[in-house]
Amino acid sequence: MIPKAKDRAEDVFMQDFYNVLMETAENMEISHKDKHHLARKVIEEMQYKWAGTLIYICKDRWRKTKERHEKIIAESINKSPLELAMKYRLSVQAIYKILRINKQQRNQHVG
Repeated sequence: MIPKAKDRAEDVFMQDFYNVLMETAENMEISHKDKHHLARKVIEEMQYKWAGTLIYICKDRWRKTKERHEKIIAESINKSPLELAMKYRLSVQAIYKILRINKQQRNQHVG
């Protein structure tokens, strides 16, 4: 755990961020000490580079984008990229990029 100074919003955010980093690192085959060092280093770098900067974190945007991409991928079997672009108000290039990234991820999992 990172040492707590005051119970300010910034400190709570950094503690939560540290906890997320540690939870994410659980799946990595590295020692607990190295996970802690990695999490601390990321937080220190963030504090150094962005000290005093207001950062807006959009609520649920990542989840909504992921759900939209999953729908696009599922519908790409029956619809053209142009139809998907019109339906989801994206460019045709954005549709191709979503499909290309999905294909690359599937190929990585296969082998």
